Amino acid sequence: MNDWPPERGRLHGQARQACLDALEGNLSGAEARAVFIDAAKAAGILVDYGVRKSNF
Repeated sequence: MNDWPPERGRLHGQARQACLDALEGNLSGAEARAVFIDAAKAAGILVDYGVRKSNF
């Protein structure tokens, strides 16, 4: 989130809030990840390494 392009919009704010909500236990990690991916795509900065399954 710190290396986001200078032009930060609504989706950046939503992604940031989703990450904070997930850290607080108010949103699942999968939900926060989906919001973050949408924002990164919109910003043109998504690097897709494929889906990685967690052991958690």
